[in-house]
Amino acid sequence: MTDSTYVTSLIAARPVDGRIFMLALRTLRELGAGSAAPEPIRDIERFADVLANRFLVPLDDLTPDGGARLWRRAGEAARSVAGAERLSGAYRRRIEKRIRAGNTGPT
Repeated sequence: MTDSTYVTSLIAARPVDGRIFMLALRTLRELGAGSAAPEPIRDIERFADVLANRFLVPLDDLTPDGGARLWRRAGEAARSVAGAERLSGAYRRRIEKRIRAGNTGPT
């Protein structure tokens, strides 16, 4: 089985007792009053635990290498997002520099 080129992100959300737990790629967030700081998921064991216990995803439905593939793809997507954020920050700084210099024409 090959990986789909259309799958570029992993997002899960689940409401629990007035809070919402959200997993975006490899970061777990808790939204609501008294929420904890975002938790980066650093290893495949914690990733599987969060999916199974926080989001009730039946991991036994995955193929034998499915969990590892999901972990890998979430990491690849996270690196891509981080790269895009760095690039957009560099672009923003370049535009700000041009504005300070008085150059407001097209980039």
